[in-house]
Amino acid sequence: MLSQILIQATRKRDEALMEASKLKYSMAELEKKLNKLDVYCHNLKSGLDECLAWEEVLNKGTRHFSEEFSQFCDRKMNEIVAMLGWNRAWPEPLLQAFFGASKSLCLVHLLANSVHPGLPIFRLDKGARFDSVYMEDMDGERAKKLVPSMVRILITPGFYVYGNVVKCKVICRYSNNMDSSLIDKGLTSSFP
Repeated sequence: MLSQILIQATRKRDEALMEASKLKYSMAELEKKLNKLDVYCHNLKSGLDECLAWEEVLNKGTRHFSEEFSQFCDRKMNEIVAMLGWNRAWPEPLLQAFFGASKSLCLVHLLANSVHPGLPIFRLDKGARFDSVYMEDMDGERAKKLVPSMVRILITPGFYVYGNVVKCKVICRYSNNMDSSLIDKGLTSSFP
């Protein structure tokens, strides 16, 4: 009977040693992946830090630093131009502020992608119904008596962070009363 107990104890010890060995290997693999992710994020941040020195952006353009960042800036600038109906060049201080905000937004996306699992991001389509649980109206102070009814443009996306909502920032269209049957929700959730 004692030899039976000794055999079981030895087997359990061997199983525990094997499990500990697997855990050590998994931890080493996770550490390697974390180091790679850290280097990747650092390189991307360094690339963005090289930007929007404003003089370099003016001389070389955003495409010189990052194709994705350049496409993002072009898309957002076109949305703003279309929304405002502009057909003239942007004043330099406005361009500088736009690129500074775009750079910050890219860093937020990098942060969302730097954790595992990545933080879910929610974006809004133009014309989405305003929902104060998920959205913050950036013009809310100027239009206190009006009800935000639909999104004109998304300024920054929102995030789900461990069950909590970080609201997205939007500029809205306003109405005195809201007919939700006429407005599409337009809220989409995605993972970075």
